[in-house]
Amino acid sequence: MCVGYMDKEYVKLDSVQSLNEYLGMRTNHPLLDVINLSDVPEIEHRPKYFGVYGIVCGMAAADSASSGEALAEGGAKRATLSFFSPGQLGRYRSGRSVGHRGWMLVFHEDVFRDTVLERYISLCRFFNSSNRLSLSGAECDVIVNCMLSLRHELLSVHDQHTSNILVSGLSVILCQCMRFFDRQTNSAEEGRVNILSRLDLLLNGYVTSDHSIDRVIPTVAWCAKQLHLSANYFGDLIKQRTGRSAQEYIQHRIINEAKMLLNSGRYTISEIAYRLGFKYPHHLTRMFHRIEGCTPNQYRLRIVK
Repeated sequence: MCVGYMDKEYVKLDSVQSLNEYLGMRTNHPLLDVINLSDVPEIEHRPKYFGVYGIVCGMAAADSASSGEALAEGGAKRATLSFFSPGQLGRYRSGRSVGHRGWMLVFHEDVFRDTVLERYISLCRFFNSSNRLSLSGAECDVIVNCMLSLRHELLSVHDQHTSNILVSGLSVILCQCMRFFDRQTNSAEEGRVNILSRLDLLLNGYVTSDHSIDRVIPTVAWCAKQLHLSANYFGDLIKQRTGRSAQEYIQHRIINEAKMLLNSGRYTISEIAYRLGFKYPHHLTRMFHRIEGCTPNQYRLRIVK
């Protein structure tokens, strides 16, 4: 089933079965399932609207674990955890893909209704985060072993104990995810203290460089890559520290440098634009006017007066 949203047609994944059908997989339980992504056939990507919860432990191809025996021999060494929850839109890319590696736990809210998890789920902040968590080999083994335990229960004969066992297993996985999320969040708090100084050093090096040939204005993605952070996480850090978006912070730094060069009186506006990496002088003028409320020429005239 598809739903229209913002002029796009999204495939609505509001049940465990509909998600499995999208992936081309068989459903083992109507409210909770564990999917070996290695078994997923080629996927035709489409914009997605989620109505279920999901925890994805993605692995590098060489580190994929397809069974418990593989884990016993060392398991995955490079993995990430990502999440989705009801109401979220899936990241979209065009085309098809195959060769997925890792495990996915998907569950509907009805599986924990009237249980202790119904209140705990609201505390799981990672469902509201767009950042992937990086896992060590041991941490990945913990998550995958928990998913394999749930998968074993799903593939066994269901009886009056099945629901309680599934909820208990789900509770363990959520607690482990919360532990990893808190650990990385706490580590990030330490990184927030010096993220601005690191960014300022990066931008200072850029604006003071004499190598202006083939240069382009620093972007959020470029700065994040230089600082070894994801673009989303980098943007969140700058927003928390400054109240500005990362793009605004970067552009203000560029314009401040432009003002210093204008004050020096040694360069034309075109020279300043090319020196700072603008492809055309009017690109500088446009950004300058948006931030300062006047053009570079008007700013220079004020300085002269």
